[in-house]
Amino acid sequence: MKTCHYCKNEIDDQALICPYCGSDLSDTPKNQSHLQGTLFDMPEEPTAKRHLEDSRQSTTKHTAYNVWQKISGYLNYLKDHFKQPDLKRRHRRFENTYYGYISMILAVLLSAGTLTRIVISSIEQYNFLSTISVLPAIDTNPNPIMFLVKSSLFFVIFYFGLPIISYFVKLLFLKRKHVFHYWIGQYAGANTLSLMVLVIAFILSLIAPTMLLLLIIFLLLIAASSFIITFVASFYTTVNETGVDNIYYSFIGMFVYLFLIMTASYLLFI
Repeated sequence: MKTCHYCKNEIDDQALICPYCGSDLSDTPKNQSHLQGTLFDMPEEPTAKRHLEDSRQSTTKHTAYNVWQKISGYLNYLKDHFKQPDLKRRHRRFENTYYGYISMILAVLLSAGTLTRIVISSIEQYNFLSTISVLPAIDTNPNPIMFLVKSSLFFVIFYFGLPIISYFVKLLFLKRKHVFHYWIGQYAGANTLSLMVLVIAFILSLIAPTMLLLLIIFLLLIAASSFIITFVASFYTTVNETGVDNIYYSFIGMFVYLFLIMTASYLLFI
């Protein structure tokens, strides 16, 4: 038996005309059937190999689904706290512990990137103007990467210091115990609007850092003020069974916080 290379049907070896399609096979090489068999009669794929590929595809789809579930969960977390920015926990059983950390880390990176962008661009612009005017040149020319690293360390202390100090002041003086991970989630969730402000400030710093300098600084100050206001408000949402007013506890926490910030500023930038 051989295979007609026109219609791919099996016919007799001696046939010169295909009985199926009527094609003339007199000029077909003798080894055509062997070639056709080699080309078209591929061996079936082993079952084990097929099962392995199906398993890999299923694992990939499952991983992609899990990633999307985590992303959508975090977006829902932002949406809920954007609509109702308070320090109360919602969805106690379903709220993940790392959402707050993600928001805080994003705030650190956005703030550090924005500050680095406006400082480096402002210095470069000033040095350019000093070359064409009587303005004195600035000898300081910071490395952008090193400045970004220092800014990131500063904002880690700036943003994480507030909820950490608030947590320990409540624990030591007010005798109120919180699960630390959930407290970070509550604190960061109450500042979801500030995170959106930082996103806008970062985008503006990429577009026109010098021209929009005042607006960018204004947005950074708004975000920073929101975190500080949340720090003070966190004491007024806590039951106080002591004889000392909550305002004094917030003063104690703010004193420790300012000491840390001033020390970090001196060590990193001076």
